[in-house]
Amino acid sequence: MSESASYRTHTCGELRPADAGRRVRAAVESCGLGDALDKPIGLLSKGFRQRVGLAAAILHDPEVLLLDEPTSGLDPNQAREVRELIARLKQDKAVLFSTHVLSEAEAACDRVVILSKGKIAAAGPPRELLRSGANARVRAALRRGALDARELEREAAALPGAASVRVEEAGDVLRLLVEGRGEAPDLCYAVFRLCARRDWPLLELGREEASLEAVFRELTAP
Repeated sequence: MSESASYRTHTCGELRPADAGRRVRAAVESCGLGDALDKPIGLLSKGFRQRVGLAAAILHDPEVLLLDEPTSGLDPNQAREVRELIARLKQDKAVLFSTHVLSEAEAACDRVVILSKGKIAAAGPPRELLRSGANARVRAALRRGALDARELEREAAALPGAASVRVEEAGDVLRLLVEGRGEAPDLCYAVFRLCARRDWPLLELGREEASLEAVFRELTAP
């Protein structure tokens, strides 16, 4: 495989000639490059060029890999292939990568670190960050009847962990949206208990899935 002038990879350390063939074969197999060995890098798709870079990076069998925006500029299929490759590599290596695409971090990482103004704003497993984020949201629909919208809003706003509450009137139905603050208790259960205690006719109740993007916006907002 030849190297184009527009794409170069630099590696550190020495590779003994006796190990070179074995390590090249292992890197080619790990990165799925068998069908591209006889092609110039300049003729490969961007996804394959990313694979070549990763193959060069693991050639010396390092314990730690540092990757910068590994899926940047890739189409969805290519990005998925790179994520799958990273998932294989992290079985026996520590893989650290930077990205602004937080859905990629959520899909590929066991631990996420969010930086804001050069400082660590949050760190932990993605699910832990999602649970602690202020973007926990609960939606409910109640039969209006004698229930007053202002009373519903007032009672919901008093729930532990409720950061904001909105009530919309839609004919015979009141639609409730409650957003939680960080470290909020289970708002979905709290709304259910409130409705049961007040004997309010609950038609629908559900929790919206949080996202790392929303957590990031909350933690890094000016």
